[in-house]
Amino acid sequence: PWEHLLGMGLGAVFANQLVKWDAQLQEDLDKMLEKAKAANESRYFGNEFFSSSL
Repeated sequence: PWEHLLGMGLGAVFANQLVKWDAQLQEDLDKMLEKAKAANESRYFGNEFFSSSL
């Protein structure tokens, strides 16, 4: 049964790492989407102001 304890320990470590990795991935994705949104807005509004000034 010590193998069972070893397996449970490794499983717990793996699960914790998976949760941390998933949270980090979500955080990075949110940052990336925010940057893309800001870039798109600046491009859109920049073109709008540019075309209205003509």
